[in-house]
Amino acid sequence: MEIKKSPSGTVVRSLKGYYSFVPNPLPPTIEWTTELVQSLSRADNAVARLSQQANKMPIQNLFMRSFATKEAVLSSRIEGTQATLEDMLTDAAGAQVERHDDEVQEVKNYLVALDYGIQRLSNFPLSLRVIREIHEKLMQGVRGGHATPGDFRH
Repeated sequence: MEIKKSPSGTVVRSLKGYYSFVPNPLPPTIEWTTELVQSLSRADNAVARLSQQANKMPIQNLFMRSFATKEAVLSSRIEGTQATLEDMLTDAAGAQVERHDDEVQEVKNYLVALDYGIQRLSNFPLSLRVIREIHEKLMQGVRGGHATPGDFRH
């Protein structure tokens, strides 16, 4: 396999035969093209519109919660969970989610674990203890929840 040079650095072979990545010096040289300036302008405009809409929301946390829920749905797919954002919204509205009821609980646990972790980090540094506590919240009452939640594998 041939390893090529990338814009962010190069891969070099050491005297012992190992490969390592050597990043280019920072900050990189930026070529200010018309296309780049227009892209930055569009991105800045989109962020401003998003900020404007967020400021109109009566409950700011509700706005952020929708993004956290979407991220929880996407992250849970790594474990094979099939619950959708629609399932989560249906559950939040108090309706029964028949297809993915157990999987909705897994996604809800992601949100519980996120909230718990943020709260704990306001009082404690990131540590193995905090990570184990977050993991215990994540695994509460779901498949795999019997396999030592809150403990590291040996």
